[in-house]
Amino acid sequence: MQQVLFGRSGVYRECIKLLDNQEYPVEPYLFGGFAVISRTITGPGLLAAGQVWNYSYGPPNNCWIIPQGTVGGGVACSSDSPSTRTVAVTDPDGHVTRHTFGNRYKVNEGLLLKTEYGWNGAAAERTVTIDYADPEAAPYAPSNGRSLRHMGDYDITGFLRPQRQVTVVQQGQTFTWQVAADCSGMPYCFDTLARPTKIVKSSTP
Repeated sequence: MQQVLFGRSGVYRECIKLLDNQEYPVEPYLFGGFAVISRTITGPGLLAAGQVWNYSYGPPNNCWIIPQGTVGGGVACSSDSPSTRTVAVTDPDGHVTRHTFGNRYKVNEGLLLKTEYGWNGAAAERTVTIDYADPEAAPYAPSNGRSLRHMGDYDITGFLRPQRQVTVVQQGQTFTWQVAADCSGMPYCFDTLARPTKIVKSSTP
């Protein structure tokens, strides 16, 4: 384990002053966390060094939305600011799997958006992309509750964000799993617990 710096994008910059007269952000756009850097399995039948998986974390991709007329430091968001961050895992055979997570404040932070298997730095042998339904999509409630934490991703962690579509691209073929959108009075076919009631599977070409 090692401390890693993670970031959030699209965070509205607003500060509060506490009793020590220091200012702190209402919502931080950077935070540190202990993350897995490597994992080793040893035992009978394995090489003496064991089997090792290495984890590489991309840049935090943090940025503020800065109110007009205010002055301050930090990274300001622009139209080119990323709304994701990545984690690459190298297995004992040297194959790389790259995971892309959302980090856009109150939009997609913490959600696994894409996994690329056999990533060579430019392309992947197999890519799995996940799209999520809106938490306001009927008939389920938008939230399961709120975290006890005062700052951070406590809002979005309670949102109901069921998978709406999973797309797999491999060897020129596209395979799609999706929740149907033809149920009366609802954007997609979910029940009150956000479980799909009708699924459509297809492939092309």
